[in-house]
This record gives sequence, C-alpha cells and structure tokens, in this order.
Amino acid sequence: MAIENKVALVTGAGQGIGRGIALRLAKDGASVMLVDVNPEGIAAVAAEVEALGRKAATFVATSPTARRYTPPLMKRKNSWAA
Repeated sequence: MAIENKVALVTGAGQGIGRGIALRLAKDGASVMLVDVNPEGIAAVAAEVEALGRKAATFVATSPTARRYTPPLMKRKNSWAA
C-alpha cells in the first residue's frame, strides 16, 4: 500500500488493535492522527509513532463515533496535516 507521506486517522488508537494499526501505518511511512477516549493511551502511542520518525497528533473524544466530534476532528486533522 502506498502510504508514504500520507496522513492516516486511527480511532481507538490508545491500545490494542488501534495501537497496532497506528504503529504499522507509521512503520509504513504515514503520519498518524490518533483518536481515543484515553488521553494517556494516545500520548504513549504518539511517542511510539514519533520514535519511528513519523509525525503524530492526538484528539481525545469521549465517544469517537459521536457525530458532534466530526467537525472539530476534521478541523484539527486538516490544520495539523497542512
């Protein structure tokens, strides 16, 4: 998959499968926007992503699937990825 220098947005990125996906995307060359309900979890994953030489940004949402988070999340992603 050609993801070098692309931005990936991963929900549930603070642990488990989401963490694994975020790290794999970073290893494959993507910058990663991490979304989770756990600020400490995504902060730790962000540090791991950055240790791989990729950019990471975080967004804490009490319910990542709630529609009210979509506009601020996209605004954050777009300003960060610019």
